[in-house]
Amino acid sequence: MMKKIIIILVLLSLVSIPSMSIAQQWNQPEPCPGIGIKIVDLLIVRPVCIGVACVSTGACALFSPVTLIEGVGEASFDVLVEVPWRFAGDRPLGDFCHYNDGKPITVVHNN
Repeated sequence: MMKKIIIILVLLSLVSIPSMSIAQQWNQPEPCPGIGIKIVDLLIVRPVCIGVACVSTGACALFSPVTLIEGVGEASFDVLVEVPWRFAGDRPLGDFCHYNDGKPITVVHNN
């Protein structure tokens, strides 16, 4: 049971941590993703992200009474529901740094 919880937490952390390319660190224009990275994104990354998003949405629903009492309900919704689902479906294929609207991928949104 503990091993499953650790695996789920690792998967959640992989989705929550934005990836940053070397080109972005040096303020150079990012190259268009190649066909290989697009295939990996489509066949491996997105299905895993959808699975993690389902688990994190369930965790949000499970812990929502506690988070609402503590006053962090909106923040927990952002981190556990919005971010994983947006990463799974609202970004160009093969792009791990930006959403479809051009905003950079971050852990917490400042709307």
